This record gives sequence, C-alpha cells and structure tokens, in this order.
Amino acid sequence: MKGPKGLHFSSLRNLFKRKMDNETIARKFYRLADLMEIRGDDRFRIRSYRNAADTIETWPTPLARIAAEEGAKGLQTLPGIGKAISGKIIE
Repeated sequence: MKGPKGLHFSSLRNLFKRKMDNETIARKFYRLADLMEIRGDDRFRIRSYRNAADTIETWPTPLARIAAEEGAKGLQTLPGIGKAISGKIIE
C-alpha cells in the first residue's frame, strides 16, 4: 500500500505475524518520517509520525496485542496515535 505522496508502507499485519516488537515498529515510523522530510512533505505530518514513533517505542504493551484485542480504537488510545496512524499499524 502506498502512503503519503507515494511512499510504500510495509504491511504491518506481516510485522505482527513475524512478532515484531514495538521498538521495531517505531523504527519503521521514524524511517518513514525521515523519508517524508527528505521529500519535503508537510511538517505537521512528519512530526505526527515521529511523535507516534516515540510513543510506540516506549509503550509497555505490545502493539500487536492491542491491535488483536481492541483493533484500531485500542491503538487510538495511545498518545500521538490517531485514526490515520492506527490504520497504518493495522494494515
């Protein structure tokens, strides 16, 4: 699936299948933010991705468990994780 301005997102469902931890998922969001910054994308969106990565990296509960048990709504209870980013995590 393509993200903002054609950036490709790995399917995070595959990340969950491979049992990726929060730190690994956070690195993906940091990398996306860096790519978006290089492309000159919207600063607000870039900051949103970095804020989400900060939260994901330090969150004590695995996102895979939250997504499996509560879906996108459960992910949206985390600071900095809104509808769009929770959707990216669920993908």
